[in-house]
Amino acid sequence: MNNRLLFALSLIPFSHAALAQMPTGTLVDRIVRRIDIRGDRTFDILLLSGGGEYGAYGTGFLRGWQSRATDPMPKFDMVTGVSTGALISPFAFAGDEQSLAEISREYTENAASMKPSFEYLFFLKRDGGLLDRRNLENSIDRLYGESLAARARRGFDEGRILLVGTTNLRSGLGSIWNIEEELGRGPGGLGSFQKILLASAAIPGAFAPVEIKGDPHVDGGVASNTLLGLDLSDFQRLAERLRAGRTRGTVRIRLWVIVNKPLYPSVETSGYRGVGAVRDRGERLLFGLKELQTLTRYWELSEAVNSGVPGLSMEVRCTAVPQDMTAKVTINKIFDQAFMKKLDQFGFERARGRQQWDRLPLSPYQRPQ
Repeated sequence: MNNRLLFALSLIPFSHAALAQMPTGTLVDRIVRRIDIRGDRTFDILLLSGGGEYGAYGTGFLRGWQSRATDPMPKFDMVTGVSTGALISPFAFAGDEQSLAEISREYTENAASMKPSFEYLFFLKRDGGLLDRRNLENSIDRLYGESLAARARRGFDEGRILLVGTTNLRSGLGSIWNIEEELGRGPGGLGSFQKILLASAAIPGAFAPVEIKGDPHVDGGVASNTLLGLDLSDFQRLAERLRAGRTRGTVRIRLWVIVNKPLYPSVETSGYRGVGAVRDRGERLLFGLKELQTLTRYWELSEAVNSGVPGLSMEVRCTAVPQDMTAKVTINKIFDQAFMKKLDQFGFERARGRQQWDRLPLSPYQRPQ
């Protein structure tokens, strides 16, 4: 394996340091247990990215995928979510038609209920939020209650895993939250779960940070817009554990990535004049192009596993919002219901069609042909 590939793999975010949020066993231990329970030497991981209102693409895609007569959506062994993907993740984890229809309705028919409003007296507040998040808080209280928690617990009983990513402002690192652990914390478990979802969607500067266990947490997309939580050394350790156990033969790891945003930025034709315009465009590109780099690392990770980890194989599939399905987002147009319905329907039709997945590997230096 060449040095460039090893260096790229070392940069995958949300890795070992963040796994301290799992005190009762490592992620690898849980994966081994689930593979043993499943019994067919396959492990399916769904990664749901951030993207705000573009999450409607993911809700539609999941509905369409679940409804396919051929190549239907698997029951995911591990689901991870960041930001808007975190809000979708418990419903994807349940994976049934009713759950997916429920979150799809929230992103289309009830889109206005999630829409934040401008905090006109933000300069009098010390929490750093320009937007009022009460609509989002109310939506989380309403949607993520005991009914959804019960559906999640049935998945936990099967050894399946649900993870959500936030960013810790104090440490400057991503944090991974094991939702099984949080929901198992007694009477306060449901509140902890809801607080983590709120934090994962708290865009810094737009929303105030959410305090969790004494630390301020914001949008998980600051650390990485998708969450895997495993690197090459974890997969090497997984293979060793499987060989020492009762699993025989090659175990296939399938990584399914739903990117709730366009992968490539829109082309600006108006030109740039002034420091402010150049800085604004540069900051948006700095954040947006991280997605391409992360997806390339996942592909390189699969190449490394396939060539250098006996007993494991890995496949990566990715789907993203097309570049021409973008909207000029302003405070008055954010969470626009008509646009979100269009995204949801497009995702549904794409998942049921023949071209579900985008080409890999990707690069920030080229455009799709």
